[in-house]
Amino acid sequence: MEPDQRGRTDTGLEIILVSLALVLSIFSVWLSSWDPLWKWMHITDMELRTSLGSTLSIIFLLSGFLPALLLQNDRLGRRIETRCDEIVRDIATSVPQLHGFQIMDSEESYDYLARNLPHAQRVWNTRLGDSWDTSRYGSASARHYRTALEVAINQGLQFREVISASWAKDAEKIVQATRKRPDHPYSFTVVRDSALPMLNFIVLHYPDNRKEVLAGWLDSRTSRPEQDSMLFRDPRIVGYFQTWWDEIHRTAEPRNSSARSD
Repeated sequence: MEPDQRGRTDTGLEIILVSLALVLSIFSVWLSSWDPLWKWMHITDMELRTSLGSTLSIIFLLSGFLPALLLQNDRLGRRIETRCDEIVRDIATSVPQLHGFQIMDSEESYDYLARNLPHAQRVWNTRLGDSWDTSRYGSASARHYRTALEVAINQGLQFREVISASWAKDAEKIVQATRKRPDHPYSFTVVRDSALPMLNFIVLHYPDNRKEVLAGWLDSRTSRPEQDSMLFRDPRIVGYFQTWWDEIHRTAEPRNSSARSD
């Protein structure tokens, strides 16, 4: 049932309950003066009859007003909840940073990418770092992402990345796995010097012109690579990472024939 329709139904039920309570209350007042009833009950004291009639009138009133009050409170609660949701959406729209920021661990990041790569149009990625073993993907989620990556590229995803030399063998495997496509959707360049620890990131561009960046996988010599990553959708933040990728790309060395400058 739609909220407006449900609200109208509740309002109608409240009117019926209150009206019924008023009718029964008036009836109970009249009942206190109806002699046959009291004679049948063997009650002749007028004060007692009046007290009983008043008590009955109050009970009838409450029996209608209390359910109506509960319905009204329930309707008010739904209105408040709906308004709170609207406020949250308004804040998310007016402050994109709140809507477009999310923290996830390494496994969640790989799962997120595996789900979203098929929907992206273009991707700019980095795989930088020589201080930990990059010869293979060490978790089920990472391997699933790696498989999903090749599938998405073979389906037309334009995927460009800047990598460290340690990732070159894996990049060549992707080249071989996607070589049947005439448009060469995959290309990579290798940085000449990756001695400094680097924060890795991937920029996804969707057909509807939405962009987002997932940043993480810090190449650290003091902590594991499976660290939390951060998802940003704010255009200014995504633009910053896009510019960063372009600068890294300019200093890197093309290593396969499909590398392009766009």
